Amino acid sequence: MIEYCQQLENCIVTAKKHCGKDFAMKRIKEKIETSTGVRWVTGTSKKEVEQRKRAIIEADLMQTLQPQVSTAPLFKAYAEAYMTRYKLRKIGANTMVGYRSYLTNHLYPAFGDLPIDSITVDRVQDFMLLEADNGSAKASINRIMQLLTQIMDSAVEDELIIKNPCKSKRLYNPSEKQCKVLPYSPGVYKQMERLLPLLPTDTDKLYLGLSMYAGLRQGEIIALRWEDVDFDLGFIRVRRAIQYAAKNVGTIKPPKTDNGVR
Repeated sequence: MIEYCQQLENCIVTAKKHCGKDFAMKRIKEKIETSTGVRWVTGTSKKEVEQRKRAIIEADLMQTLQPQVSTAPLFKAYAEAYMTRYKLRKIGANTMVGYRSYLTNHLYPAFGDLPIDSITVDRVQDFMLLEADNGSAKASINRIMQLLTQIMDSAVEDELIIKNPCKSKRLYNPSEKQCKVLPYSPGVYKQMERLLPLLPTDTDKLYLGLSMYAGLRQGEIIALRWEDVDFDLGFIRVRRAIQYAAKNVGTIKPPKTDNGVR
């Protein structure tokens, strides 16, 4: 027996020298794709490797399905910062009043408390559907969407979101309500002409006359100066308009566009 054990030990020593390493059970190595990249799984048998792979897949799936806490700012906070930084000094007072109305009455109720990276194409489309159901005209929805698109474009530049959901080709404006600006009908125009001399003051007559015959807007009429009127040639030059930042608080500025100067 002692002689047999000695022979076995000699065989093991010889095998170690021949292989250049200690005896060990052969290990199987396979790679697996996970949400974080490639991982290698080893085991002493195919069954052991499969069990380990299954455990890794299940753990990875659970991690993926867990709700992720967004670190992106809420839409309202981001929109306020955007308006202050990029819009406040670049747009007219009237336009800012309009933007404030869009934010307060439309965008904030829909998106204000959401992280900005959670605003999806579906949520934007649902918002447009709701606006249409509430009676908003197609043009009004387009103007609100224009502001929302600008805010989300800024979020893309700030790398808070990858794509702007407002630019999806799937989006459509469902409103059938149209805002139409119609000229005075001949009947209404004749009524206004009969009314004009009956107005109590010259100021009232001048205001209505400029609106009827010159086609001036309210803000353009109020901002007129004597130097804007050429009595010899019989024309009025429109070079400024009053813009209201709040009720009864207005400032006189040049028209917002070049077409407004005429």
